[in-house]
Amino acid sequence: MYKAKTMKKNAFIVVVTGIMAVVATVVMVFSSCDRRQNPQKLTVSDNELSACHAGEKSEFPDPVFNYGHGELQITHELLLNCAASSVDVDAHVVDNEIVINYLVDDNISANCLCPKTLEYTLHNVPRGTYTVVITIGEAEIYRHKVTL
Repeated sequence: MYKAKTMKKNAFIVVVTGIMAVVATVVMVFSSCDRRQNPQKLTVSDNELSACHAGEKSEFPDPVFNYGHGELQITHELLLNCAASSVDVDAHVVDNEIVINYLVDDNISANCLCPKTLEYTLHNVPRGTYTVVITIGEAEIYRHKVTL
């Protein structure tokens, strides 16, 4: 009888220890979640794309950033399809990065590229130091640290 009680007690201890290990693992996993799963979406306005600039360019300057009162104005010269008449801009703050994605219409069919200027404003950008990452689709075209 003593042996049966000891075996039950040991089985109970093993089960409780196992449950505690599972709970501890779940707590550790959820407490160390990367905040990248909850990016802060930024509002974009004043999105304008210029017509093609005359002449050819071999180099393009970095984007120009102007910050004030929580608004980040960006001017960016790009080489785009001649038929592109607009570029949608999607932007998020993720940790210490401002991630900006340019969405260019894939259905444009002109067989030429030309330099164009894209201007837009991001709203409610907190003051701080960020790495600005700009992509077109999956391709990263710009990465640089800025202090606002």
